[in-house]
Amino acid sequence: MNDKPYVLIMCGGQSVRLWPLSEYKSKNFLDLFGFSPLEHTIRRFLKVTTKDRIFLVANQSERASLRRIRSLPSKNIFYEPASRNTAAAVLFALRKMPRKVKGTLVISPVDHYIRPEGKFRSALTKALRAAHTGTICTLGVRPDSPSVHMGYIQAGMQRGRNLYEVHRFVEKPSVAQAKRLLRGKKTFFNCGLFIAPVRVLWEEFERWYPFTSLFCNARAHADFRRVYRKIPAEPFDKVIMEKTRRRAVVHGQFSWKDFGSWHTVYELLKKDSQGNALNGNVCAVRAKNNCVYLTGEKKKLLLMGLEDVFVIDTPEHTFIAHRQELDNLKATLRRLNLRG
Repeated sequence: MNDKPYVLIMCGGQSVRLWPLSEYKSKNFLDLFGFSPLEHTIRRFLKVTTKDRIFLVANQSERASLRRIRSLPSKNIFYEPASRNTAAAVLFALRKMPRKVKGTLVISPVDHYIRPEGKFRSALTKALRAAHTGTICTLGVRPDSPSVHMGYIQAGMQRGRNLYEVHRFVEKPSVAQAKRLLRGKKTFFNCGLFIAPVRVLWEEFERWYPFTSLFCNARAHADFRRVYRKIPAEPFDKVIMEKTRRRAVVHGQFSWKDFGSWHTVYELLKKDSQGNALNGNVCAVRAKNNCVYLTGEKKKLLLMGLEDVFVIDTPEHTFIAHRQELDNLKATLRRLNLRG
């Protein structure tokens, strides 16, 4: 019997936090670090399972790009009728999977930078063992500093080595709250990875998600597309993980970053002696902790006397913002109708 897990890679987001680069490519294919995040994530899971057990849930708009992927069967790519966040996307994928998929499923975002991957696989193995007991297990890493951009997990009673019950989830706290959270030794960043038996996922969706019956009863393709577009956009964390009693967290000993925002892109890019991350023909004078990303080879930029400023320049858009404003990017684009 093949006991390798199934894997669902969530790559249907709109990548708004990486605007304006995401006007041209989603984060699935942006090679900010010299590699495609999607291909990088697929390679990570090919070390723990086989390609026929890896599935993608994606946007219709990326169908042409995803068809060019040779590392997975095309039948394993599911295209959402609309982007409705991760709760709907997971249930949509479960509905589309073959009936033979009855083992353990690993749900993973596409935009994770993980090192060393050997320690990640060790944590994943522990989570897979916990899942075999009927648990939805997630992975958490110990924060090295307080952050208002991340979600946190407060662990409860210990169930084994590096395995804990989940006390509660805290999403993007204030600076003061983040500092208080870090005083507890059992507080982790929420990596957004979930490991569970497929049957348990169905049971918890049926218990907590009021739209589950719509997924199962909308038989005609047109009806399902109509229903899907009306579903509220809610994350899997809020819909299932914050409510279920069948949850646990594994403390992973690996380094982890979510590179789906300019905050993290800055952290991962190489910096000069003044903390400036500069891509392109950029000269920084009396400037500190800035991020400048130019896509044009001919353009030159001089940056003087600025600190904590982000400049992202593309052929059609230029985005300039103070670091503190980055979290407002998504809402601002929506309000001004600048995207697209």
